[in-house]
Amino acid sequence: MSFLDALWVGSLALVALSLCIVMFLIIHRWLDGRIERHLKLRRGQVEAAIFAFLDGKADQDDVSKAAGHRIELVGEVGLDLVDLVRGQDREHLIALLAALGIADVQRRRANRGRRLARITAVARLRCFHDDATQVALQCALDDRDPDIRLAAAESLAEIGALPSVAELVDKLRIGTAQHSQSLRHVFRGLARRQSGELVALLAGEAPSLAKVLALDALGRSGDYGVMAPIIAASEDADVDLRAAAFRALADLGHPAALAAVARGLADPAWEVRTQAAICVGRIGLATLLPKLVELLGDSVWWVRFRAAEALFALGETGEHAVIAASQGAPGPAARTAHLVLAERAA
Repeated sequence: MSFLDALWVGSLALVALSLCIVMFLIIHRWLDGRIERHLKLRRGQVEAAIFAFLDGKADQDDVSKAAGHRIELVGEVGLDLVDLVRGQDREHLIALLAALGIADVQRRRANRGRRLARITAVARLRCFHDDATQVALQCALDDRDPDIRLAAAESLAEIGALPSVAELVDKLRIGTAQHSQSLRHVFRGLARRQSGELVALLAGEAPSLAKVLALDALGRSGDYGVMAPIIAASEDADVDLRAAAFRALADLGHPAALAAVARGLADPAWEVRTQAAICVGRIGLATLLPKLVELLGDSVWWVRFRAAEALFALGETGEHAVIAASQGAPGPAARTAHLVLAERAA
């Protein structure tokens, strides 16, 4: 065979191969579309069966049959619906999922498989309050992956089964790695049942981040009995703790914080002065109005801005003080007052 003949045969072979590949891709896409349409139809049938179950018009077997006895599909649809229903319907749905073995499926997925699938499974276990689920979530708290540990802590907080504060701080390794804002939700769950342990944490040698989280949780607890340790934290040497303490006092909103807030308005750290100014407006400490007026001339813009907002929160007298500052001598106070007044007028 000559070179030209070989080249011709090779070209034909490449054309044939290309056509085969194109045909394969067309068939593959067609099959994918068909499977997707079938799955969408099946999910719709499962969803309809679940709603019929909640209305008392279907039973557990009907739901299973609608899924073609694919329990995983029932789990996917049912767990997506859990957050959309309330009251007894939610309880009945969770009971249905548990009876069909969905909790077992999620526990198995939480133990092995791909990382994102494990995180999802751990998060979904918050729907189930049985002992086996609590054991699985406790085990997930020891996982090497910090995101899985955090997801487990969130789920335990949701079902009210968090461990002790000290154990949680240790297992989540708070203060040694970056953590998401989800930790605030976890600690706020602790405040409902373990506020005493959070107070003890403030007095101990815990990492600064753990203490900041504890202050946030205590501030959101609505328990005025924790004001004393929060006020004590407002005098800590750590700037972050002092600022967090004033945020907590603002959340509690009790006028007994007056002396601490007055001290905070003169704190050397601008972050603390800012939070103290917010406290004045949130709690309504009108006697501190003159100090807020002084802060309108603070060297830090953010302090001036929060002081002006707090003055507005104090009512008509505070508003008149901002207007007077805007009409005073040119400077930081007048500029900030003008800005806040313009923002309010917009």
